[in-house]
Amino acid sequence: KQKTAYEIYQCDWSSDVCSSDLASFLANWNDSTWVSNSFNLYSYDSVGNLKLSLTELWHDSLWLDNQRINYAYDSASNLINGLIQNWGDTSWVNLYQEGYKYDSARNRISYTGEIWNDSVWVNDQHYTYTYNKFNQLEAGIGENWIDSTGVWDNFEKGQYTYDSYGGIETYLYQQWKTDTIW
Repeated sequence: KQKTAYEIYQCDWSSDVCSSDLASFLANWNDSTWVSNSFNLYSYDSVGNLKLSLTELWHDSLWLDNQRINYAYDSASNLINGLIQNWGDTSWVNLYQEGYKYDSARNRISYTGEIWNDSVWVNDQHYTYTYNKFNQLEAGIGENWIDSTGVWDNFEKGQYTYDSYGGIETYLYQQWKTDTIW
């Protein structure tokens, strides 16, 4: 039987729980005692990919659901989707969705974030990444979605150069200032 977070005690970590679930607690010091603050449960699939992150908050002597993130992977174990949801009054409510794409060398080439707006996903941010012949990240450009124009607009970029040993030699970060100048 798979145990829930509430059934797991420090002395009761059976192998079926330990192999797939990890938990952490966060507490604040309140003058002379620790006060529980949040509880995080992490669940993994059979190949070790994180499949669920659940955060609960301590409120009036109870742990209450707060936020969860569900992760999805492709057959090569590349993260392709993260769905972030907050607990509403009676059920989970969509908040944010992240999507990732990869090239044949398994380099992440794009990221797209979307915000849940009532009943549809709405574009938020998009990043594209380029790599050199050694599969080292060369550049990443971030864009924000502009609802009024219906297009992506640059807002930041980063560029890397590497030394002969493959270590990062320089990193240049720039923010978009106008329509034509970084």
